[in-house]
Amino acid sequence: MLLFTFVSLVFLLVMGGFAIDFAYQVTAKNELQRSMDAAALAGAGKLGFDDTVFPTVRQFSQQYAAANPYRVGTVNLDLNPANTPSGNIVLGIWDGAAASFTPSLDGTRVNAVQCQVQRTIPTSFLRLLGFNSLPLAASAVAISNPPANAGCGEPILPIGFTRCNFEQSWAF
Repeated sequence: MLLFTFVSLVFLLVMGGFAIDFAYQVTAKNELQRSMDAAALAGAGKLGFDDTVFPTVRQFSQQYAAANPYRVGTVNLDLNPANTPSGNIVLGIWDGAAASFTPSLDGTRVNAVQCQVQRTIPTSFLRLLGFNSLPLAASAVAISNPPANAGCGEPILPIGFTRCNFEQSWAF
């Protein structure tokens, strides 16, 4: 009975240690995802639909990622001025129909910011089995489409007036 209890206790401690390390990984991944969401939204909020704002977009993304730390420390994103697809901050085009992101440096066609990062976190109990770290990855895309002008027959305000009523010299 003593041998069975000892083996069961060791097994339960090992499983508890695995659960602690994996729960830590999930928590850190969620925090890292929050950082990427904040960074992408901050960058997309600064898109001006021309390439003169690209440095500002990248700087705001970097600042908001650093302002939202995760368990191990702050998130330092590379500005990626060459806009390589594997970089931390990538400017490009979001195609909603295909649900795809394509990197682009054409300022008239950029409508999205993608922030992505990969990190590792140290382990506690898995270290006993030779696993010194666990991987983390997070990615977020935020879009900011240029404003559309309302056409004739489309109400501008909720009260139902159309722009054409005012453009056609009151001849309606």
